[in-house]
Amino acid sequence: GHLVTIVTPDDFPASRRAAGRLTPLVYPFVVQRWMRQHGLECDVVVFHSYSGWRAVATAAARGVPAVIAFHGLEPLYHEALREESADAGGLSWRYRLLQEWLMPFMLRSACRNATRVTCLHSIERDDLVRRGWVAEDRVDLVFHGVPPEFYLPERPARQARTLLFVGQWLAMKGIVYLREAFTEIAHRHPEMR
Repeated sequence: GHLVTIVTPDDFPASRRAAGRLTPLVYPFVVQRWMRQHGLECDVVVFHSYSGWRAVATAAARGVPAVIAFHGLEPLYHEALREESADAGGLSWRYRLLQEWLMPFMLRSACRNATRVTCLHSIERDDLVRRGWVAEDRVDLVFHGVPPEFYLPERPARQARTLLFVGQWLAMKGIVYLREAFTEIAHRHPEMR
């Protein structure tokens, strides 16, 4: 009995083609325009991270509750990436401008105008509160969960030939361990991909 509308950059191909590298700057305004046209049809809107910073303000002005849902907090990832890239000459000025000035502005605005903010763990929650972007009583932890039915009681024995890593290639994701483990496996099993 519920209707869910999912809006992504693919829903706005003209602006995506025109924006190119400026998509992080343009997309929030495109989403805001969509909110102005369709926001009153919504009982609640959920935005993922920075993309909703303009639309959340529009939702708040129209009395539509808005949630900002973080699936990783960009400033924390940026700090880790900056440390990781220091030995390689650092990050480009464009990337630093986006991540050190524009992104915090957009995230702060989104959090301050949101009805609720969710994040994955206490490190992110504590960082949001410490920065003053959201009051502690308006931020909730929402964990990614996998129901027990997802796991097979016993996996059939078979020889693996391919390993897959899905995630951002960041130190905090454990890529050093992944690289070391795969190197060891590849020496023992040269057919492994």
